[in-house]
Amino acid sequence: AKSKSPKLEPATVQRIPSNQPKSLQDILPSRNYAGLNEVTEQYVGQEDPKHKFQLRLVRASMGDQFFRSTFEESYMVYSNYQQQIHGDPPSECDMRTFAMFLCDSPLLPREENGVVLGAFHQQYIVDGRIVAVGVIDILPSCVSSVYLYYDPDFSFLSPGTLTSLFEISFTRK
Repeated sequence: AKSKSPKLEPATVQRIPSNQPKSLQDILPSRNYAGLNEVTEQYVGQEDPKHKFQLRLVRASMGDQFFRSTFEESYMVYSNYQQQIHGDPPSECDMRTFAMFLCDSPLLPREENGVVLGAFHQQYIVDGRIVAVGVIDILPSCVSSVYLYYDPDFSFLSPGTLTSLFEISFTRK
């Protein structure tokens, strides 16, 4: 019966791309100064969660007082990550190497169209403790993920996937 029926022409479907490019202003809040150094609570529907999950965006600069106040804790997570995940010896994970690798950016901070541009550390905090850090650059036309390091005890959460999802959502705040 199928072979005897008249052949139908396939319908023409007009495809409209759903992922149009966005400007930096579409992604970031109107002024991201408000998000700097402030903790943003993350809730997943529970009134009284067992654990508290927070995000904090910090300018990656040794000249920034808040960055310096979280430097040692962030460094300890980095050192642990490099040794356990990448097998680096402790001598290759010293504070100076960490600072040169992920803290001393050649990007100079500046404001453009109400958005602070430059290098930042996006700190992922569980129960008041930094457990992962996404090193990001906020550039005139994009947010670029530079590096991620995390506490290996939290690898069961797939931090790479988790943090990539939060990078854009957090910068939208």
